[in-house]
Amino acid sequence: MANYFLIRVVLVVLLGMTGMPCLSLADEPTFSSPETLEKQEAWKNLSPERQEALRRAMERWKTLSSERQAEIRKRFQALKSLPPQERQRLHQNFRRFQNLSSDERERLRKNLERWKQLSPEQRQELRRNHETLQKMKPHERRQFMEKARKWRQLSPAERHQLRQRLKRR
Repeated sequence: MANYFLIRVVLVVLLGMTGMPCLSLADEPTFSSPETLEKQEAWKNLSPERQEALRRAMERWKTLSSERQAEIRKRFQALKSLPPQERQRLHQNFRRFQNLSSDERERLRKNLERWKQLSPEQRQELRRNHETLQKMKPHERRQFMEKARKWRQLSPAERHQLRQRLKRR
């Protein structure tokens, strides 16, 4: 489950950063040349805009190092091995990512970088907290989030005082 989460985040950001459109998972993409793509049957079914987007993606592909290309191919294979429901969910998440504003996408990329800097223990704690939050009823979650917002607004001294009062109870 945790690996699915990481794969989803990495693929969404990877695809978003490279500007690659979502590809069919039926076959591994071949990026040898535009002519190779144009000979494939699926190519003919694409709109001219989608064809142009794929041509641009291929040009970017050619500029990547062989190591980076191998990494992307490896992630593509991991994506292909996911169950259909998980792939569909990933595809939906990618669509949502594409619909974000550039500021929101940038914030997501920064959060991913922060995630990468966390220790495995910190990541596990965040996953547990997320699972707990998801198990809450909507009204409980809203209450919790409101309390968390108020907590963040407290100064360090106010937080310390509140902790001390709670310890005395």
